[in-house]
Amino acid sequence: MGRNARRQFIKKCRSKGISSDTANLFWKMQRIKTAITLHEGDRVRLNIQSIQQHPDYKRLTAKYQHFIQTHADDIFTVVYDRRHQTNPALVCLKEDPNGFLFWVGDLIHIDNPSE
Repeated sequence: MGRNARRQFIKKCRSKGISSDTANLFWKMQRIKTAITLHEGDRVRLNIQSIQQHPDYKRLTAKYQHFIQTHADDIFTVVYDRRHQTNPALVCLKEDPNGFLFWVGDLIHIDNPSE
């Protein structure tokens, strides 16, 4: 994945209303190789503090911010988007109809879902 692929990715994000800075940050996050900490089917909650303290949070879409605020206490199921299976640091949530991608550091693993 070279410079041209990065530029195309950022251009595609810009066409969807995402800022260049956010797209660039997401590109860098995709490149980070981490150990698999969450597996498909694991139950998680959103780490609201971590998400809202991120410097780019205010620049994210209102739809994303609304999702974060309204689902603070909900429990979700981790699924991997087939386009991002090579990067275990990015996951989707099965119960999320929008299909937002989440960094595993912004999720809290739930050992016992009845908590």
